[in-house]
Amino acid sequence: NVGSAFERPVLYPGTFRAWFQTKHATGAFGTRLIVDEVNRIRAEKCDPAIVENAKASFIGSLVNPFASKSMMVNTFADDLYTGRPNSYWQDYTKNMQAVTPEDVLAAAQKYLHPDKLVFLIIGDPDALEAGSDKHPEKISDFGPVTILPLRDPMTLEAK
Repeated sequence: NVGSAFERPVLYPGTFRAWFQTKHATGAFGTRLIVDEVNRIRAEKCDPAIVENAKASFIGSLVNPFASKSMMVNTFADDLYTGRPNSYWQDYTKNMQAVTPEDVLAAAQKYLHPDKLVFLIIGDPDALEAGSDKHPEKISDFGPVTILPLRDPMTLEAK
């Protein structure tokens, strides 16, 4: 399992998340791949075909905010509360279609900060640090490691 997501909230800053599942021995290597990919996205323009595909996905997945009277009321209330311009929905598709590979690069440089990444890794800390004989990375290569105790889900007491 591998993926990434950029949250797009209206009222607070969003987060960028990337994740993968692997064996303990390759956990640090997978982390290195993600960090390298973030650096690449900040340094190179996206292929125009990838940008076109992403734009089509955003436009195609837009849920119609005016499908019912209650959705219309909620949409207008949200827009008023967040200060969206009256033309936001009329211009959404046009604005999305105008995005270029240069825009994507500029956004990546503005919002993706490899030096500020935080890693949450679930697994055996010693096995993760030992790594693999095929890959020299260790979890500690990415900064100080803080081990959080498992907590009882009912009491939240550390086990």
